[in-house]
Amino acid sequence: MLQLNSSPRRPAQRVFAAATSLAVLAGGALTALVCAGALDARGLAQPAQDPPPPNDRPALSFGAADKGDSRVRVSSPAKGLVSYSLADRKISLKWSWTSTGPRPDQHSVQEESVAFWPTEAIGMRTDRIAVAGVRRERVVLELWTLGTSPLPAPRIDADTGQYRYGELTLPIKEREELLNEPLAQLGPAAVLFFNPQAPATFTDSLYVQFATSKDVYRVDWRESDRVRVSTKVASPQPAPNLIVEPRLADPFRIRWSADHPQHGFVYVLAPLPGGPQPIDGLVLLDLDRDGALDNTLRLDGTAWNAGGWGDAANYVTMY
Repeated sequence: MLQLNSSPRRPAQRVFAAATSLAVLAGGALTALVCAGALDARGLAQPAQDPPPPNDRPALSFGAADKGDSRVRVSSPAKGLVSYSLADRKISLKWSWTSTGPRPDQHSVQEESVAFWPTEAIGMRTDRIAVAGVRRERVVLELWTLGTSPLPAPRIDADTGQYRYGELTLPIKEREELLNEPLAQLGPAAVLFFNPQAPATFTDSLYVQFATSKDVYRVDWRESDRVRVSTKVASPQPAPNLIVEPRLADPFRIRWSADHPQHGFVYVLAPLPGGPQPIDGLVLLDLDRDGALDNTLRLDGTAWNAGGWGDAANYVTMY
């Protein structure tokens, strides 16, 4: 059965931010949170790089499992996927490209260490990745900018006459800290969604669902003046000016965002497929593709299968 949330709410769109602060609008309360980290030559907060203590590792039961790789769009003529390892504190970038020689299909893995316990990683717009985690009882969210690199050219080994293939590594040009907030307030960032339509004047936007509160925030970033704004947009608990969806508290394990021909921009949450129970999913909807959530859609197993929600061919674009 397909069920539309009958009481959608639209959050008030307010902006309050400075170069090194983040405005969080939660239930009408405005809290300025100072972003921690060293200052660069421009006076902007940069992520700390020393490792977190071992006992700082979060014990996650919500969104803790591997959510599947997220697609990365890059300027390089290569295809990318990003994933994370909480235990190893690493972000993995899996590259594939077409080369010459007897093995044209080439693959390599680029691993990047992080100074926190990663809990989520997704691809954003071209050459951008969002990475979230926990460090010293704080939730952190970083926006990475990737550089470019030529594809490795195969060479013939002079001794063996065999083709040798190199590995692709794209430089991380910048790691910009978008969020640095006390962990106790919301819990770790369990789910990230790329928002393809950033609000006016902003260059990047994403949705964040937190593991403890299960609340969903939209985080917007303007590159020109390093302004960042966070707005609470949905919650499983009743609250004014929010989309109220009790199923946000369900233990979903996989996620993706996409452009759907009938439903606009969709943000899909579902349990792992192949279990004893049928897929029972939840979809956050941006029906008019304006970058703001409008409603939610609840899908039982019948509606999930009938609508082909698990088939990539039924989406205009998957992000």
